[in-house]
Amino acid sequence: MWCSSESEVTTVNRCLDAAKACNIDDTCQKLRTEYVSSCIQPSARSPLPAACNRPKCQKALRKFFDRVPPDYTNELLFCPCTDTACGERRRQTVVPVCSYEDKEKEKPNCLAQLRVCWSDYVCRSRWAQFQYDCQPSDTVASGCTQDKYGACLLAYTGLIGSTITPNYLDNSTSNVAPWCSCAASGNQREQGSDQDPGDGPGPGLRGSDQDPGDGPLSLGTAHQRSGPVSALEAMF
Repeated sequence: MWCSSESEVTTVNRCLDAAKACNIDDTCQKLRTEYVSSCIQPSARSPLPAACNRPKCQKALRKFFDRVPPDYTNELLFCPCTDTACGERRRQTVVPVCSYEDKEKEKPNCLAQLRVCWSDYVCRSRWAQFQYDCQPSDTVASGCTQDKYGACLLAYTGLIGSTITPNYLDNSTSNVAPWCSCAASGNQREQGSDQDPGDGPGPGLRGSDQDPGDGPLSLGTAHQRSGPVSALEAMF
């Protein structure tokens, strides 16, 4: 979005505005500060000085997204961006370097990550809720079979802080996916492809502006409706 006058043209940074709005709200500001601190603080138990405490980080993230109203969390997660600086700020919302990434190792196997999720009652129930609320449909205006746009967004945020945390793949697109791969799944590769965004989508989120076979979930680039996302596509 651009605001212009006779003397200047100013870029409106919706992600920065979302952060400012969160800082004004006591609960949002407190819990956001808490999870950022938890995710950037080095772990006392790790032999590596820069290593963070991932379980603590994930727990703080879950607390933030569980307790802060969607009016704030959705704006932080799904704010539209038109440049890479904004895109990187948006991607860093969940502090990926601590919450799920490990750049020194290969991506974990998607099926293995799901097994870890299924072994935990909370993660398993949230994954099931995500599949239910975000089941795609070509015949419903919202793109979701259940036609509950807000419920789908809530189910998506419910996965953050788990072993299958979804996030933006880079700072130049609105595609999101979990940090995993099915490259080493052997004869289970087809099953793993339902979770691996690099091999095409399976059941999940879908929107109307792109072929669902084109890749991972796309969160759109502008607020075209009452919610924070203009379109949703297949993720897992």
